Amino acid sequence: AIAVSPDESTAAAAWSDYGIRLYDLQHGLSGASTQTLLGHSNRVSAVTFGNSATDPKSVFSCDEDGAVVAWDRTTLKPAQNFVLGNRKIPASALAVGCDNNLIAVGTDDSEESNVVFFDRRSSRKLGEYTQSHTDTITQLVFNPHKPTHLTSSSTDGLMCYFDVAKQDEEEATISVMNVANPVRKVG
Repeated sequence: AIAVSPDESTAAAAWSDYGIRLYDLQHGLSGASTQTLLGHSNRVSAVTFGNSATDPKSVFSCDEDGAVVAWDRTTLKPAQNFVLGNRKIPASALAVGCDNNLIAVGTDDSEESNVVFFDRRSSRKLGEYTQSHTDTITQLVFNPHKPTHLTSSSTDGLMCYFDVAKQDEEEATISVMNVANPVRKVG
């Protein structure tokens, strides 16, 4: 998993030691310009940055144990932790939207694949969309021009477009496209 901050000053890369390395792109990829975020207990499956204008200090990540972390780049420590459920549900995709107040997490579960929503302001789970995908959610992307619109993709061959301002999944679904092949990446 890799990501570049919206201001293009920092890159984040998940490593096999379950850590995330932050690279200062202004000074190259040398070890001297690297910071490390440690705290995951399994493979990091997704990493992303918050909007640099509203939240320039945050990095977000999720792992195969279902841990979702909001990191503070200044302290290199978790600022918030979120859990998908009582059992370890693998998190496979991650997006942050609505002025960094909403975290969307895609799951990779043998029983079901869902999009789970968390409110950063209250640190609580808001709900989940459970009917749209039947296989691993591979990517989630918020529309930069419509902050409540989210695209999901999955190995089930579907790309879904939602207005997450609506709680009911059926009402939130704007469109679904079946490409008849696994979708690994959108955008």
